[in-house]
Amino acid sequence: MMRIVLPSSAHLAHQLHARIVDIVPFPDGEHRIRVPPSVKGKRVQLIGNTGPSPAALLDLLFTCATLRELGARVELIIPYFAYARQDNPHGNEAAAARAVCGMIKKIRPHEITVVSPHSERIRRWLGCRRIDALSALIAALPSAIKKDAIIIAPDDGAATMATIAARMINTSAVVLRKKRVSPTRVVESPIRRSLRGKNAIIVDDIISTGKTIETAARLARRAGAHAVYGVVVHNAAGERLAPFMDKSALHRLFVTDSLPCVHAPRTACVRIPL
Repeated sequence: MMRIVLPSSAHLAHQLHARIVDIVPFPDGEHRIRVPPSVKGKRVQLIGNTGPSPAALLDLLFTCATLRELGARVELIIPYFAYARQDNPHGNEAAAARAVCGMIKKIRPHEITVVSPHSERIRRWLGCRRIDALSALIAALPSAIKKDAIIIAPDDGAATMATIAARMINTSAVVLRKKRVSPTRVVESPIRRSLRGKNAIIVDDIISTGKTIETAARLARRAGAHAVYGVVVHNAAGERLAPFMDKSALHRLFVTDSLPCVHAPRTACVRIPL
C-alpha cells in the first residue's frame, strides 16, 4: 500500500509515513499536480482535507481523479470535511455540502472515510465510512476532569455528540439552545440547573471563531461549574485559536490534529486514529 498526503494534511505525513503530493503553483494561482509514478494496480491511500482554503478541495479532486486515471485503487481519507456545516441550506443559500459530496463521488474513489462528519447527511451523500474522533478525545481527558463532570452541547447540532460523550463517562448531558444573530455573534439560553462542584465539558465538532463554545463556557461558569473544558474535533480557527484562548473562560481545550495543531495557551492536540 502507498500512502500520500495533500498539502492540506501535510502535518500528518511524518506520523503516517506518507509522501506529500508534489504541487507547484503557477504565478496566476493555478496548481500543477504530480502524483508518484507507477501507481497502476496499487492500493493508494490519499489523505487530504476539503478546506479550509478552496485550493484544498481542488487539489483533492484533481489528485484523486489523476490516480484513478492511472489505474490506482484509491482509498480517500478526509480528516476535515470543510463545507459540512452548509448541509441544510435555507432559501437561496448554496447547498455547498451536498455539492462537495457530489464532486467527490463523481471522481469515484473506491473507498471514502471521513473523520467525524458534521451530520448524518454527509455520510449518506458520500456513502462513506467514519472515524470516530470523539472516543480519542474523551480518552485523552485526565480522569480528574471526567470525575464529577457534566457534558454540555452548545447547540442542537452537538446534541448527539454530547449524549455519546456522556455515555462514555457515565454522566448526563445538557443541550443549550443557540440563536446565531450574525457570523460572529450567538445568543444562548441560560443553563437552568446548578453545576456547582461539577466539571463542565463542552463538546462540539468544529471551532472557528470560538463564539459558540465561549458563550457556553461563560454560561457554565455562571451556573456554578468548578471548571470548564472544551472538547472539539476540528480546529478551523487556525492561528486565531491563540488569541481566543488568551481571553477564554475555558480552563483547557482539547482538539484533534485533523487540521494543523497550533501553539495556543491551555490547549492540547490529540492524535486521531487514522
